[in-house]
Amino acid sequence: MAAAHRARRRPLGGVVLLVTTALVAAMFMSLTRSVAPHAGAAVVGQTWSDEFDGAAGRAPDAAKWTLETGGSGFGNHELQYYTSSTSNAALDGQAHLVITARKSSDAGLGCWYGQCQYTLARMNTAKTFTRAYVRFEARVKIPRGRALADDFHVFAVDWSPNSLAWSVDGTTYKTLTPAGTGGNKWVFDHPFFVILNLAVGGDWPGSPDASTSFPQTMTVDHVRALLRRSVRALGKCLDVAGRLHSRRRRRPALHLQRNQRPEMDVHRRP
Repeated sequence: MAAAHRARRRPLGGVVLLVTTALVAAMFMSLTRSVAPHAGAAVVGQTWSDEFDGAAGRAPDAAKWTLETGGSGFGNHELQYYTSSTSNAALDGQAHLVITARKSSDAGLGCWYGQCQYTLARMNTAKTFTRAYVRFEARVKIPRGRALADDFHVFAVDWSPNSLAWSVDGTTYKTLTPAGTGGNKWVFDHPFFVILNLAVGGDWPGSPDASTSFPQTMTVDHVRALLRRSVRALGKCLDVAGRLHSRRRRRPALHLQRNQRPEMDVHRRP
């Protein structure tokens, strides 16, 4: 899959979990009423991980991640230009990856709306790791804002042949099964890859305003793919960010991104 390839979105061909600051805040305010601890099968092993060990200022491990570049809006009218610079994604020397959103005045960076106003980082494992039917998790401290900012939280997707369950800190808040696709084909039967990114603006939750300060950072402690006792591991991928959407002609991916938010995204193979 070419990192630069973008495709149209459709209702349920694939699914992306987007956990915005506002969504997570609402979830935590209603935990005792609406959600319950996830009681899935025990983890029995680890098939892939990045613990982000390394010297401060070093770029993400090229043997695990491909850095994407561009300012196309990524199907959501987002405002950032993704770069391969360590000013936007680098290790901090304390076993973390730090993705930094910065304001930009570089006239050489073109976005879908004109000169790009922000730079950020987006990376994926499409060329290095795909997997199905595992638990994908990322321990992340999201940018400053309401609710979860300034603390690390574990965002996870538990994937079995007939269900996807999204959770934060072990508490499940969304489950999808074949019965819930509204008549669409259940597509979560292929290996997926991981996307890890931070984004600014977009159709939802909207653009930054005068109260939004920059730079902002998202700090990632780890990203892991864990084997569970109840399912036979086949292959897939994880992406960190958060909204529900789908894209065509992409290999499956669980995605973590941040439009002043984190995210997990699922993409299909061609």
